[in-house]
Amino acid sequence: MIILNYKKSLSPNFTCRLIFLLIFIVSMTGICHAYEVNKNAIVLLISKDADGKDLSTGTAFIVKPDGTLLTNYHVLVDAVSVDAIFNDGTVVPVQGVFKVDRKKDFSFLKLRSGIYSTLELGDSDKLGVYEYTAAL
Repeated sequence: MIILNYKKSLSPNFTCRLIFLLIFIVSMTGICHAYEVNKNAIVLLISKDADGKDLSTGTAFIVKPDGTLLTNYHVLVDAVSVDAIFNDGTVVPVQGVFKVDRKKDFSFLKLRSGIYSTLELGDSDKLGVYEYTAAL
């Protein structure tokens, strides 16, 4: 029979690794939760030229339930039309452009009428040490 003395068998290096592994596992739970909460508010954009050929792709997120999107300006350069593709494969055409800022590289777009899920933003002031964060 083998009896382990845990105080002697666990080195400080092993203990640190175990703690970081536990932190990683907990943070992965946060990643999964963040994905589930926001997956319907993030879309793939496909910009097309006058011939209907793909020009560029990018991502956007919905900031208002009426279908207002925020994306980068460079995704729209030379585009005649833009389609938003949702996580479930639904394709929704972009109806218009609200605002473009070339210097800051952002654009506000409008999807066809409907009610859409919006991105859930967190409060960085409430974060603790080693808590999961994500940037888009």
